[in-house]
Amino acid sequence: MPKRRNRFSGSIYPRGPIWQLQYFVDGKRVRESAKTASKDEAQKLLNRRMAEAREHGAARLKSTTVAALAELYLQAQRPRWKPQTYEWANGIWTKHLEPVFGPRNPASILPGDIDVFVAKEKEDQYSEPLINRCLVVFKAILRYGVKNKALREVPEFPKQFDERPYVRQGHVTYWDFVSFVAQIPDDESWLEGLVTIAWTFGFRRAELVYMKVGQVDFERNRINLPVGSTKNKMPRTTFFNPKGQAGKLLRAMAKGKRGDHYLFSRDGGSTPCRDFRVSFDRASTAAKISTGSGKDGKLMFHDLRRSAITRMDEEGLSETQSMKVAGHLTAAVHQRYKILSDNTAREIATRLDPDVE
Repeated sequence: MPKRRNRFSGSIYPRGPIWQLQYFVDGKRVRESAKTASKDEAQKLLNRRMAEAREHGAARLKSTTVAALAELYLQAQRPRWKPQTYEWANGIWTKHLEPVFGPRNPASILPGDIDVFVAKEKEDQYSEPLINRCLVVFKAILRYGVKNKALREVPEFPKQFDERPYVRQGHVTYWDFVSFVAQIPDDESWLEGLVTIAWTFGFRRAELVYMKVGQVDFERNRINLPVGSTKNKMPRTTFFNPKGQAGKLLRAMAKGKRGDHYLFSRDGGSTPCRDFRVSFDRASTAAKISTGSGKDGKLMFHDLRRSAITRMDEEGLSETQSMKVAGHLTAAVHQRYKILSDNTAREIATRLDPDVE
């Protein structure tokens, strides 16, 4: 099989007695008549045009900044990503990477620059898992630059930190959760519904925030997550007790809304409650919860998922059953979500060292 020509190398071809040129400038195809019947002269003209294209590309690359490259990368990925993924990557870029690398030329980034960035993040007491995420986003931006000829190669990145020692253990007990819900104001009933469903069934934040009323089947008492709406892209169905607290809150949230309305919303269903950090933090602080995975035991929303899976284990659900509810595909990941609660630890201690008379 003949070797395929590089599409950026240019070519000449005849059209009648006159030779034609084909080459690329900034990735765009350009066709031009050589205005000569001589193949040698046409080839020389093509060589001059290719040299001019390279000079043009070099001049353009010298003026390119990492900030411009990052903007192009995020715009290109936005249609492919979930909204929360874009917000996460954009937040990493804006807060951590842009102040350091934004004005720089991509081709000028050296491995030492990245080492200095990591050292500065550590000095500012950012966690190693967060620094890992910064490196992932930055490497993706530079790889996009290589793909679009903004730099020749991605510089060597430092080895990522091993996150296993930093597996989060945050959770909330039943009575702490009751206290937490009691601190939620009456006019924020959507927040009560949101956290209760998360704590009961272990839904992820994005699965709830963008949930539509039509995904809740009140006749069959089940919640349907369609293909692509979960982290692993797999569909999931969760049944609920219509007479339970979660079931009652689901009905209250859906009352008066159409099927295409958002289930948890401040304005009647047209807009999802994407950002509720202030209300969430205010209620958890008032409840004096100190077992979360945040700084100083601050409760994080994902701790509700961890708590739900822990409760499933304590209630005697088999691993297969709890994995089905949580949506985990592997037992290894599922095990990381099971926390040894204080009550279980006390029960174990009693078994190991029973009462004596």
